[in-house]
This record gives sequence, C-alpha cells and structure tokens, in this order.
Amino acid sequence: MEAIPIILFCEKGERISCKSGMETFPCEVERSKIKNGHVLIFSKHTTCGILIQEAERGLNVDILTRIEKLIPKGTGYKHDRIDNNADSHIKTCLIGVSRIIPLINGILQLGTWQSLFLAEFDGPRARKSEKNHRASNGRMILHHDADPIKI
Repeated sequence: MEAIPIILFCEKGERISCKSGMETFPCEVERSKIKNGHVLIFSKHTTCGILIQEAERGLNVDILTRIEKLIPKGTGYKHDRIDNNADSHIKTCLIGVSRIIPLINGILQLGTWQSLFLAEFDGPRARKSEKNHRASNGRMILHHDADPIKI
C-alpha cells in the first residue's frame, strides 16, 4: 500500500506541545471525495504521537504536564547517550503514533468534544504524517496535497 506524506509544521519553539489538526484533516478528507470508510492518521516519527482529545487549552496543558511528570527528561536513560531525547521516545510509546477515525457521509465521526492533535515531544520540527482513506468498497484511495500543511 502506498501512502502520500503530508508535512505538518509545529511553528512554535516549544520542545513539548500539542497542536490541533482539526483545521487540516477534515478539509483533506473533504477534498478526497470519499464519503464512507475509515481515515488512518499515522506519524512516521518516534518522538511525536497522535491524540484524540477535547480541544480545551487547559486540558492539553494538563496532559502534557502529567506526561512530563511521569517521564521526565534527563533522568539517566541509556538512549540519552546518543541524542538526549529518550524521554520523547518513551512518551510517544504511551500516546501512540496512529488513530483510525470512521467516515460516514463525508464527515469524520468524532464525538462532540473530540479533536485531533499532534503531540510533539522533541520539537519544534517539520513532521510527516501519512493519511490514507479506505473506502467502504474495500478500494484504497490515496489523496495527495503537495503543499505543506501548517498546524
């Protein structure tokens, strides 16, 4: 299966951040013309993950703060000998790098309070995210947007 990368830019300078993808991904799905199926969002990186959570600024801060307390930077991780970001890898293992969202009548089936986020743990960086649409007839349809997407 071939996938077309979408580049996501985290423009701010924080090492750890949570950026909404809700302005980007619904538009991408709409342009694909697929009405029913599933959308797979996948990060090809080991230091950032994909979250589905309520879009409330305080909650995003709470999540990142709690993750940072659970897995602090620089506490003697063996991987830090290489590039000093072991905590980022471990945080991503907990969050995960993919989400599948049902698509019905061209609308992402997220709950009332659910939003899609890129959780960056070793930023800021340009990130590639794969987005595949699987139509209900089983045919894989890929959508390409050559321009970088900023979130």
